[in-house]
Amino acid sequence: MRKKALNIAELLIIGLIICGIDGFYDSRSSIPRFSTPNDPIRIIIDLIIVGTLLFRAIQIIWSFKKKYTELGELKVIEQVVYATCLISLMPDLSTWYQWNYFVGLYLYLFIIFLTPLLLWTIEIVERISTKSNKIRNYGIAIISVVILVIGYTIYLGIENQ
Repeated sequence: MRKKALNIAELLIIGLIICGIDGFYDSRSSIPRFSTPNDPIRIIIDLIIVGTLLFRAIQIIWSFKKKYTELGELKVIEQVVYATCLISLMPDLSTWYQWNYFVGLYLYLFIIFLTPLLLWTIEIVERISTKSNKIRNYGIAIISVVILVIGYTIYLGIENQ
């Protein structure tokens, strides 16, 4: 039941992100994205994000009725897609975290775009964990995210001085 609820939430957020990415190309939109001198780079990154999110949505739909234990170990394609999605979202996540850190804006965008990665991380931990090491694996995942956020916050604090 918990897996189905997380999957439904993730599908809704994936749809929201895909619609949101389309909205960034509206000329009336004033929400800043990461800046690049070359618009085709941003378009390519957005296509990678949309492609990986669609892959994830299809994966969720195919495995909706299965339990985490039935999904087995991570396949190489899943690892590659997850890493690609994480890397391609980094410019957006970095920009919105900076805006939130410095002027308190765009935290909702940061959270929305980060949520699929967090939900996918929950699935990965559930799939690779046994009962004996599940708590350890969740601890490692949480500590990894916290260390990255704290490290980036310190970096921004040093840059601001």
